[in-house]
Amino acid sequence: MATVILQLDPAKLSNPDLDIRYVLPDLLIARSDAQLSDDGYDYVGEGSQPCLQLYLHADDAVAAITSVIELLKAERVLGNDLSHVPVAIEDGEEFCIVHPPGFVGAFPRPSSGR
Repeated sequence: MATVILQLDPAKLSNPDLDIRYVLPDLLIARSDAQLSDDGYDYVGEGSQPCLQLYLHADDAVAAITSVIELLKAERVLGNDLSHVPVAIEDGEEFCIVHPPGFVGAFPRPSSGR
């Protein structure tokens, strides 16, 4: 089973309401045709405003990732444009950023040992 990871930077959100940590996974799961399930969240990064990472289990992450990216591009969640939110797939030791194309920046692993 793979994990789909979304990384939200509160400094880049027009509405940095932390309820997004519940609303966004619920929306993705509801629209995934049972391809995704919730696996929690964590805060990563340095400084006073760490990024929020959302984790979703997927039996087939490659199949699920298309619907995840489509939803991020099409929906405004709590008033936020999420079309450029970084998305990665983790499968065992593999960790691959799949969105946005040409992503430049940090996508740290959580210190909690996830």
